[in-house]
Amino acid sequence: MELRLNSPVGGAPAIYYWPLNKKKGYDEAREIIETIAWGCKDIPDLAVPLKKNILKNVDVKCYESMKALTKRYNKAISNILALEKGTQKFCDRLNQVASRALLHHIMQQTYSAAVTNAEELNKYQAFSPDVYGETSFDLIVQMIDQINLTKDDVFMDLGSGVGQVVLQVAATALCKSCIGVERADVPANYAKAMESKFRFWLQWYGKRCGRFELLKGDFFDDIYREKFAEATVLFVNNFAFGPSVDHKLKQRFAELKHGTKIVSSKSFCPLNFRITDRNLSDIGTIMNITEITPSTSSVSWTDKPVTYYLQEIDRTKLENYFNAKKNGTLYSFNGEDPERSSDSFGTTDSRASSETYLGITPPPKKRGRNKFRIANEHESTPAVGPILSQALTAGPEIKKSSNLTPKLNGSSLKTPNSNIIKPSKLVLNDKIENLVPPTVSKKRRGRKRKEPPNSRSRSLKLNSNNWTSEANRQTYSRKRSGSSSSSPTSHSSMPGSLKRLMDNFKMQYLQMMANMADPAYQSKIRKLIQEEVMKNVYLKIRIKEVEREIETVVSNMEKHVTCKCRR
Repeated sequence: MELRLNSPVGGAPAIYYWPLNKKKGYDEAREIIETIAWGCKDIPDLAVPLKKNILKNVDVKCYESMKALTKRYNKAISNILALEKGTQKFCDRLNQVASRALLHHIMQQTYSAAVTNAEELNKYQAFSPDVYGETSFDLIVQMIDQINLTKDDVFMDLGSGVGQVVLQVAATALCKSCIGVERADVPANYAKAMESKFRFWLQWYGKRCGRFELLKGDFFDDIYREKFAEATVLFVNNFAFGPSVDHKLKQRFAELKHGTKIVSSKSFCPLNFRITDRNLSDIGTIMNITEITPSTSSVSWTDKPVTYYLQEIDRTKLENYFNAKKNGTLYSFNGEDPERSSDSFGTTDSRASSETYLGITPPPKKRGRNKFRIANEHESTPAVGPILSQALTAGPEIKKSSNLTPKLNGSSLKTPNSNIIKPSKLVLNDKIENLVPPTVSKKRRGRKRKEPPNSRSRSLKLNSNNWTSEANRQTYSRKRSGSSSSSPTSHSSMPGSLKRLMDNFKMQYLQMMANMADPAYQSKIRKLIQEEVMKNVYLKIRIKEVEREIETVVSNMEKHVTCKCRR
C-alpha cells in the first residue's frame, strides 16, 4: 500500500509506503501533512481549501483517512496545474530560491529518508579524529549571514559527514561551487543518498540551488590541493581534531589566497594574537580572527551553545608589521602603548604606565643605571649602614684602602648582584673599624641581637611608599647615635635591586586586581569553564568507546580460548 503526493509544479510524485515510519524524533505521517501544507503555500488559491477541506478530519493512524487526504490534495494540485499551465503565474513559481523555513523542512525530509540508521554514524574508533558531529541548521544560517556568502564564492567543507552543511549552503547562498570531502565510509555512503534525496525534493517543490558535490576521500590528499586553492570559504568542525591534524591544516591554510575565510569550531590562533619577532612563523601572522557566538544549541553532541570562530587570511599583516617596525610605529601598529607591551613587561616603564592606568602616583623614574658612580651607591649597591657609607666618602686616605668595597673598576664586578655585601659577613679594615662609635663594641656587633617578643608583628608592618618592613630596614641599617642620615624611613636603607623587585610585585598585584574588576573577567572565566566541560563530555564519550572495545576484545579472546580448549 502506498500514498502518492503530486508535485505542485508538475514534477515526479513523492511516494510513501504504509505502514508509515515512526521513530524517535521523526513521524512520517506528520511529514506528509507538513509537505502538503508547504506544497500549497506558494499557491494562494489553495489557502482556503487547504484549511477547510484538504486537512480536515485526518486520522494519521488510519490508512483510509490518509489515502483520502492525499486524494483531496492531488485533485486540487491537478486543477491548479491545468488552469495555470503556460501562464506567467506558473513560470514565476518555478526556479525560485527556497525560503529558510521551507529549506529546513526539506533538510529534515532528506535526512530522514537518506539516513536509515543514525546510530551507525556514532560507531568510530576511539581517540581518532573521525569523530562524527553534526552542526545545526540555525548555526549555518548565522554563519551565512555573518560571512555574507555570494554567488562568486567557492565553499568547501572539510570533513563534511553526510553533507548537510554543503546542501544547506548550496540552496541558500547559491555559491559558484560547494564541495564536501569526507573520508569515513559510513557518512560518505549516507552522503550519496542525501544528495539524491535533496535533488528530488528541490525538484518536487520547484526550487533551485547552486552547484555542489559530495566527495569521499582525505582532504589532505594532493588531488584536493587545487580545490583548497580555489576555495574562498572553508568550513571545518575541528573540535575533536588532534594536534597533528590541526598542524596539517595550518600548513594548508598557509597556501590559501588573500581574503579566504575559515570557519572552525576551534580557533587556529589566539583571539588576542599579536605579531612579534618570536612568532613570525605562526599562522596568526596571516590571519584575522573573530568569534561567532550562537544564540541556541549549535551542535549535535551537546545542548549548550558552542562558539565558532571566523578566521580570514590577511597577507598584508606581515608587510604592515615590518613597515611599522622600520618606521618606528610598531606599538601603534599593535594597538597598544609601548610601556604595556609584552616585551617590556616587568620593566620600570611598564610599571609607570600601569600606575598611570590604575590612577597611582608613580615613583620617580631612573634614567639609566650607572653602577660605576659612587654617588648612587644606594641604587646600584645595597646600603649597609652609615658606617660603610661614611667610609666610602670620608676622604682620600680611606678610598685608597683595598678592603673597603669590591673593586668598582675591576673585572670582579660583573652583574648588579655581584656587589651585594651582606652586613653579617662584612669584613672591615682598621680604618673603617675606627669609625665605629665607642659605645658599640666588637663583641656586641658579632653577637646575634635578640628580637623582642613583638618582633614578628613589627616585621609584618609594610610601608606603602617603598614596600619594605621595619625589621628588614633595621637588618640593613644600623643606627648611629646622634646621626639623622640613617632614618628608618629613608629609601637609601633598601638595595635598589630589592626595591625594583618589590615594585614589580606591587604592579603585578595591582594589574591582577584591575583585571578581576573588569566586567568581562567573569565571562572569560565562564567561557574557560564551558570549554573544560565540553572536553569532559568528549572524554566521557571516548571512555565509553574504549570500554566497549575492551569488552569486545575480552569476549573474543574468551571465545578463542574456549574453542582451543575444546579441541
